[in-house]
Amino acid sequence: CRTLSNYNGAYYYWQYPDVYGDFGAFQKIGPKGEGCRIEKVNFNFYWNKAQSTWPRYTTNSTLEIREVDPLNDGFPGTLIYSQVITPADYGTVVPTPTASKNWWKAFDVAVQNLRFDHDIWVGIVSDAPDNLSGISILSDDGTTGGYRSAEYWGDYGYMNDDWTAGDIDFGITLDVCCVPIPE
Repeated sequence: CRTLSNYNGAYYYWQYPDVYGDFGAFQKIGPKGEGCRIEKVNFNFYWNKAQSTWPRYTTNSTLEIREVDPLNDGFPGTLIYSQVITPADYGTVVPTPTASKNWWKAFDVAVQNLRFDHDIWVGIVSDAPDNLSGISILSDDGTTGGYRSAEYWGDYGYMNDDWTAGDIDFGITLDVCCVPIPE
């Protein structure tokens, strides 16, 4: 078993929803041709010290796993799996006015027996009504991307096309166990 990740460490944070109408972050992850079963989906959450009095992480979000849509520029397509994340599920680590906080939270999906042998999209979509009560996801510095990250606002856009941060990869990873897929 191993972790599949394109993430190269925390550099930027992204709020969802944001002031531009984006409310979801997605990361494309591939098994490198092996048949793999997803054990856990991991998110690197963040809470900025300047927002320590905001009601962050107080509304639900949805973890989503989606197929790659070859007819829509490779963006997330058909929903494979979704799971509601409640405020109690985030494992929130509250900042102080002098110290921001980041943490990894794993969501166990092993019992779903989700298997894949090609690229898939993994993401989180916030149900928060505003950016004060939403979530934040970390990303790397954008120097090693490959059009593997997208935001969702009712449609999808690649991070490299929509932001000047570069071709970032989100702090979204998968723990997998790779076994042959039954024929």
